[in-house]
Amino acid sequence: MPGQPVPPRHPAARGKQQPVADNTATDNGDQRTHVGYGIDISGGSHNNVLENNRVHGNADEGIHIGTGSYKNRFVGNTSADNYRENLYLLLANSNVFVRNTLGPGGVNSLYLKDSGGNLFEGNTFRGNTARIVGDARDNQFIDNTFSGAGLHFQPYKGTTRSPSNNRVTGGAITDTRECIRFTSTRGNVVEDTDLGGCRTAVRSESPSGPSDNILIGTLPAALTLDEGSTLAHGQRASVHVKDAAGAPVAGAKVQGQDASGASMWEAETDAAGNTPPQVFITEARVGTRTVPRAPFTLIVTKPGYAAETQAVSTIEGASLTVSLRPG
Repeated sequence: MPGQPVPPRHPAARGKQQPVADNTATDNGDQRTHVGYGIDISGGSHNNVLENNRVHGNADEGIHIGTGSYKNRFVGNTSADNYRENLYLLLANSNVFVRNTLGPGGVNSLYLKDSGGNLFEGNTFRGNTARIVGDARDNQFIDNTFSGAGLHFQPYKGTTRSPSNNRVTGGAITDTRECIRFTSTRGNVVEDTDLGGCRTAVRSESPSGPSDNILIGTLPAALTLDEGSTLAHGQRASVHVKDAAGAPVAGAKVQGQDASGASMWEAETDAAGNTPPQVFITEARVGTRTVPRAPFTLIVTKPGYAAETQAVSTIEGASLTVSLRPG
């Protein structure tokens, strides 16, 4: 639809919601001044569904989700070769993105700024960096593919607003210089993501404040951290609780404490005597140094049994075992 952006279709107050689907948005806006989006959702728009749309060659951003827009759902769309961002979110919360392809072309595959609670699952980011910027928090990235596109968490320029409490789970990042880059950001978690396809798996720097983030899973060798950066490393293990005869104990309460005595998590054993897998932070990289976080303490209780406290200095394998005696 040359020259006309695709408007979001608001569902009727009654009846089944209809998606905006199977459209092409191309060559919208002024290519000389670079003003104009392919798809523009703003002004508090919400509960819209966009499926299988093709967005390319627009003067500014491909898909723009503006201030106050929330709970929109994007499935199977392609946004590529737009002048700036292929997908841009600004102060937009609780939106869902599933199986979209963002990039190549443009400046960034994604620019997520000051936005929270968004879910990105099973998407492909191609060719250019995906940026998490400013006060972006509680966003989840699950099983996405980043091909030639690193993931960069950074403050908004000239401010102290920086991303926090974002989580990247699974998926893979390949064919780019840096898989993950943290710049003066804290509290973000990357877990079980394949970072083997980059020259540097994790780069962390602290030009405007410390960086302190968490990596769960295999610790890659290619890390570059400055002296103001901390990268905590965790691994996952369940706890198996048995009685003196070796039978599993169901319904036991297990608490994990760190070396300072602070509680890390609490869980309960199932019928097989196992807790769900829990995360143990085993060490931290601070600049070029490795700082152990062990020993841990497991406290296991169940009525009818004596409470058991067990110190754990190392974790080998996917399970730890604790025996309970009659109380």
